[in-house]
Amino acid sequence: MHNEPIKKPKTKSTNAEKDARVQLVLQMLKEGKTRGDICKKMQLHANITDNTIDRYIADAKEILEKAKAELNEVLKAERHSRALEASKKIPT
Repeated sequence: MHNEPIKKPKTKSTNAEKDARVQLVLQMLKEGKTRGDICKKMQLHANITDNTIDRYIADAKEILEKAKAELNEVLKAERHSRALEASKKIPT
């Protein structure tokens, strides 16, 4: 007879749960929270490891980078448009 402890199977989170957690991490990053703050909050929120939280942080940072790139493209297009309008007003 073996006296090994009974291991509970780990339940994998659903995509919806993961997405919600990434959004929570994203919000905390926008608020300027540190990795330590995020880890503490997420461990209270869900029974997850630091490695999982690091993956969520990476996913959230990727979302931030994409949003930043999109914003930069919009700003670039607006600057270009304003420059064209201004050049039309210059008498030649």
